[in-house]
Amino acid sequence: MRIILDTNFRIPKHSNALNEESKTIIAIGEETQMNRKVNAEIIRCGTSEIDLLKLLPKLKERGVETMLVEGGETVGTFKR
Repeated sequence: MRIILDTNFRIPKHSNALNEESKTIIAIGEETQMNRKVNAEIIRCGTSEIDLLKLLPKLKERGVETMLVEGGETVGTFKR
């Protein structure tokens, strides 16, 4: 399973992360406009950035128990 944090829904339409090789969840901002359909489940949590403390319980509801986190400096400061 892939989990993508993309507050403003900027993932490219033809991104390999949206192929059907693995289930994909994209976390976006609560007010973010969806301008197209994607082959992924959308979870809304946070406004100016993804609220990880809101996202984690939603992922647990979907069976996510552990994860490997890759990302930039904002995501890199997250540790649990």
